[in-house]
Amino acid sequence: MSMDENQKTAWIQKLSKIQVRKELSDRAIVSREEETLDTLRARLREEIRSTAAVAPQQQTSQTDGSSSANESEAGRSKMEYRSQLDFKIGVDNWEQFIERIDLYFMANNITNEAKKRAILLTNANAETYVAIRKVCAPKKPAKTALADIVEKMTQYVKPKVSVQVLRDRVRQRVQLENETVGQYIAALQELSRDCKFDNVGETVKDQFLGIRDRNIKVALFREENLTLATATTIAAAYEIADRSVDEIKTPEREERKDASEDSNEVNRLGSSKTYQQKYAKPRGRQRDERKKDSSKITAATKTITGRSLGAAGRKDIMLETVGIKRESVITVVREDI
Repeated sequence: MSMDENQKTAWIQKLSKIQVRKELSDRAIVSREEETLDTLRARLREEIRSTAAVAPQQQTSQTDGSSSANESEAGRSKMEYRSQLDFKIGVDNWEQFIERIDLYFMANNITNEAKKRAILLTNANAETYVAIRKVCAPKKPAKTALADIVEKMTQYVKPKVSVQVLRDRVRQRVQLENETVGQYIAALQELSRDCKFDNVGETVKDQFLGIRDRNIKVALFREENLTLATATTIAAAYEIADRSVDEIKTPEREERKDASEDSNEVNRLGSSKTYQQKYAKPRGRQRDERKKDSSKITAATKTITGRSLGAAGRKDIMLETVGIKRESVITVVREDI
């Protein structure tokens, strides 16, 4: 190996395992997750050397140290996005994974079939790759068409279900407790996706009419030519209004609750034995004080009635002398008279 060749591949030693796998993937070379970093680096060096031997002029920019540094920098920004594409069987959704990886191909202008296949296979974890090998047998995954891999894995992770079963799931789906209008409609639309309904919107709307809130249901029944969009708008408006009313009522409930708790606390303290012993007067003492008050009122009444005053005058003076409510004074004067 010449010194020049070592310099052309020296940059590989600085790459991490993820970066090396990315370089291999870009060259349509399948790598396995369980392979060590040294093994992956050796494979990448071998690929670069063999390619350079066939077309040295075309590989100059790839093996140049400064160009490779720029590629690595650009690759890092892509790998930050790619790291979210890893698929784990039994955990991630396969169909969503395929949709996302198709978007990745589109964003990076990847059109080569072999390169697409290599990227998909290197983003599957070890357990998923084992499943891919099973469904592709006797062929190897690297020799199987990408469309065949996707179709076979789709059947493997999500066996085909009868359309009638799927439609029945839609008809049985009711709004859950504490489920919002938006969440309920989204759930119905997701269930209807593979049902092959002639009019999905009409089917979802009919099922949506079974919403839990009676006021919303009545409002929807009043509408002529009701569509799913109209039903969604009306139901959402009612839901927001109800939520706003509940938020307004909450402070009032808290105030009433606090007042009730204060009243209960006063009653509890007033009836407690300690309070009675400390503040309550003996019954005999209470009777003596009432007799004294009655004697004072009677004496004042006699003094006033002994003067030559009219009935109204007696009442006014009585108020000033005794200092109690007018109703009580009138009663005392009448009884005394």
